[in-house]
Parts: sequence; C-alpha cells; structure tokens
Amino acid sequence: MRARDGVSKGRRTRLAEIEPANSITAKDVIAAARRGDLFSQQLVTDSGYHLGTAIASLVNLINPDIVVIGGGVAQLGDLLLDPIRQTVKQRSLKVSWQAVRISAAILGRRSSAMGAVAQALSMSLHQIAQV
Repeated sequence: MRARDGVSKGRRTRLAEIEPANSITAKDVIAAARRGDLFSQQLVTDSGYHLGTAIASLVNLINPDIVVIGGGVAQLGDLLLDPIRQTVKQRSLKVSWQAVRISAAILGRRSSAMGAVAQALSMSLHQIAQV
C-alpha cells in the first residue's frame, strides 16, 4: 500500500504515528485526509484519478444518468469526488460527461438495497405506463 511505503520512506504524515506501519488501513488514510494531512489527501486524489478513469470507461460505454460512490470512501465527499469528476470529464465523451451526475451515497449501509428497490419500482412503473 502506498501509505505504508510513504511512511517507511520517511514522508511527513500523520500516518507515521501509527505503529506498526504495516497496520495502516484505508480508514486511517481517510481519517488523516479529513484532518488535513497533505500526504493522505494526495493518496485520496490519486485514488480519485484511478476511480475516475474506470468510471469514465463505464460512462462512455453505458451512458448512465448517475454514478453513486458508496462505502467508506463516500464519507470523503468532494475530496474524492472532485478528482473523480475531473478525470471523468477529461476521459469521457463530452455528451456523456455532461449528462452524468457523480455523487456520494447518503443512505449508508442500506444504499444498495434502496437502489435496487428504486430501480425495481422504476421499471415496474415504466412497464405500467407503456400499457
């Protein structure tokens, strides 16, 4: 993990306070980034770039209306979403990135289940409307 490598190479970071260095987790990086640790924030930005690259491919392929980022990283908000959005904008077709909204999940652990229910309801209503 890059965080552990940075600590072992003597980078100035709050993560260096965690002993042993091989016990640093993604939660630790997120907490340090939220507290203003520049090294951790750069790790988050880099992760946002890589996620954005993958999301851009999906945006070009399936042209979704919305992409929702969930899990523990969603709590980073714009610290993660801004580099994702910027990368999607740079790597997607203009018509695709202008149509997609990228946001963080706000429903917590039940967001996947709620999304599945919403999709099922939407499909059912769409089928009823076609009758």
